[in-house]
Amino acid sequence: LWFYLPQYLVKVSIKELNIVQHIKPTIALFIPQIAIQVYTLLDKTMIGTIISDKSEVGYYDQSQRIIKLLLTIITSMGTVMMPRVAYTYSKGDKEQVKTYINNSFKLVFMISLPMIFGVFLVADEFVPFFFGEGYEPVSMLMKVISPILLFIGMSNVTGTQYLLPIKRTTQYTMSVVAGAITNFIMNMLLIPKYGALGASIGTITAEFVVTFVQLMYVRKDLNILNIIDSGIIYFNAALFMFILGFIIGKLLTPSLLTMFIQVIVCAIIYLIILLVIKDELIIGIKKRVFKR
Repeated sequence: LWFYLPQYLVKVSIKELNIVQHIKPTIALFIPQIAIQVYTLLDKTMIGTIISDKSEVGYYDQSQRIIKLLLTIITSMGTVMMPRVAYTYSKGDKEQVKTYINNSFKLVFMISLPMIFGVFLVADEFVPFFFGEGYEPVSMLMKVISPILLFIGMSNVTGTQYLLPIKRTTQYTMSVVAGAITNFIMNMLLIPKYGALGASIGTITAEFVVTFVQLMYVRKDLNILNIIDSGIIYFNAALFMFILGFIIGKLLTPSLLTMFIQVIVCAIIYLIILLVIKDELIIGIKKRVFKR
């Protein structure tokens, strides 16, 4: 690519860049990233330090990896929406910003809720297949940690997609620091007795605190009750999907094939429910797909 770059690039004066003015806002963005890394990495360190059974670290780490792999599907929206919201906000169109944020929340609910129910549905079959023998505790930890799919998804909207683009970085930082402090306290209280399970509960509590604090910061800008209410439809659809998947699991012999059948059937049923009730978001996605 270096052969092609010269025709697109122009020389820029270092003085014109005025690098100094960017140092302060860059540090402001750097601090919350440190806090996030501290309380996401501190868990494993504290488990390994406090608990004599080091296998607890492995169970916790593997459960986190699987859940956060699913999480990337949800949080990837933030990468797309952050510059769009920033641009729209800079133009003074606050109503359009609210529309973007409300739709982002709906998308988080639509994706995260069936994922959470799905983890509860297939974890017991998935763990032995994927990890092999000896990793059975990972199944329970995955179920316990799975709600972070919703909490981190929501905080991604309020934090990355809203607070940061409209230059309320301090509030974003405060929410993350609150989560880090909560995580540390919960770990100190729970890890000595419950090990990896205690760390998992601490992680859920910390992510809930981050989400709650951010919602408090934006409550005057966004209608929080309407946002939560918009998620009830997806919760009910995901719950029905889970019940159907649970029945299938009971009727069929537990196996890898059964797990795949559960996943496919539940995904189809979930989409059908949203189409039947004419959910605006799924209808909009459907129109875009067929239009292309």
